[in-house]
Amino acid sequence: ATSPKKPRLVVGTYSQDLGFVRGEAEGTYLVPYPGASSSPRLALPAQIAANPSYVAAVAAPDSTADRAVWHVYVVDERADLPGGGRLLAARLAWPPEPQNASGSSGSGDDADAGTLTSPEEEVVAPALEPLGPAVACGDTSTCYVTVAPRHVLVANYCGGGASIWGSIAAVSRDPTTGRLAVVSSRGDDDDEASAAADPVIQAVAPVRAWGDALFPRHEPGCDAARQETSHPHQVVLRGDHVLVPDLGCDVVWRFEYDDADVGAPIGAISVALALQPGDGPRHVAAANGKLYVACELACVVAIFDDDSHGNKEAPSGGSSRGAPPPALARVALLEHPTGGPQTTAAAIRVTHNAAYCSLRVVGADGWVCHVALDGDSGLPRDAVTRVSSGGRMPREIQLISATGRPTIGSAPTEGPLPADDDADAGLTGTTTSTAPQLVLLAANQDSNSLVAFDVDAETGALTRSDEPPLAVPTPVCLVDLDAAVVVGE
Repeated sequence: ATSPKKPRLVVGTYSQDLGFVRGEAEGTYLVPYPGASSSPRLALPAQIAANPSYVAAVAAPDSTADRAVWHVYVVDERADLPGGGRLLAARLAWPPEPQNASGSSGSGDDADAGTLTSPEEEVVAPALEPLGPAVACGDTSTCYVTVAPRHVLVANYCGGGASIWGSIAAVSRDPTTGRLAVVSSRGDDDDEASAAADPVIQAVAPVRAWGDALFPRHEPGCDAARQETSHPHQVVLRGDHVLVPDLGCDVVWRFEYDDADVGAPIGAISVALALQPGDGPRHVAAANGKLYVACELACVVAIFDDDSHGNKEAPSGGSSRGAPPPALARVALLEHPTGGPQTTAAAIRVTHNAAYCSLRVVGADGWVCHVALDGDSGLPRDAVTRVSSGGRMPREIQLISATGRPTIGSAPTEGPLPADDDADAGLTGTTTSTAPQLVLLAANQDSNSLVAFDVDAETGALTRSDEPPLAVPTPVCLVDLDAAVVVGE
């Protein structure tokens, strides 16, 4: 059980004014679960990134019941640094649990993880140990990070290195210590001096447009301002390959992936899913044998069969795997009234009976959309319902257990699922029909708040919780440490 004295939600933020966001934070925060609101917000002991907009955490191999330890990986979303954005690693740990009179720790199964901490109780502060220097990611606006046993993978939304195209990249990782190791992107043998002077990580060739697509794009429906080049937005682990939604190209790419290959883990590129012109795919989630794609620009969730073998050859020499599968359904999240406010989709989470997607509305409070899913087919069974996110620009939503215990392997921890659903292991926002009561948290970037919603176990419907919003500056990423698992050998 979770001790109520120990906040276990990591919140990624922005601290700088980047034009599209006016950051007001001071780095990364730890906050309590809903229902433990007297446990205060804690800034991590050191600000390890200026704009820690995405965070991933895995349980360290030496973590124990009495002393929880995590390896935490943070991207610093920057466009002003040589070599692109930054990736940082840290070790996060609490002191050992104190022993009570019976000789057991105070956070055993008899502890009430859902109760409030009394004001006089001491809040235990964690220790944060940086694991080496930051690593340059090769291109700019690094916006996503995920963890494999021997690598950490990132998505670079923009170019800025050798290309104007966005890219993905991999950094070698020690599964035991969590430390990162720079792997040169050059094909020749680099000496130690040049590697130290130019610490660019191993990166795949920039993701290229599919077919004859040119940039900026001017096809009917496309957004020339947002789709002026390739913009990878996420990297999703799938065993022997990764999926990469590309907002600029309207495709979800597939890259072959070999975690055992320390020097060059990322291989041939092909098209896994083809979206409609102007969709702007942002994130992918998996459950029920389906892939659910949140399309930022079109405000649509496109649903596909989870067919790992249906892929079309990429123009730059990727492997041919057949045509991409057609969409089974397209769910419009919001009708755009003529002259209405600009609305874009952001985060997506999926369970056995519902899909949730946040909508950001310029100049107004955002929405959290609920799409009821048929338990057998995984397809929509009712019309979309929307509830106010309780604030402006809900860039992130996350599902956690109402009791604060681990239930889901959801981004950014991306842990494995139980054996009966292991085909979906490691994908964003997946869960199973045996999950206990859930709470959905909406991170309202421009309102500096986390708002909780109760999730109906039978229908997946959302109801605003009685818990007051939790104040956190510019929240844009939520990581449930109790859902983090060991990712190792």
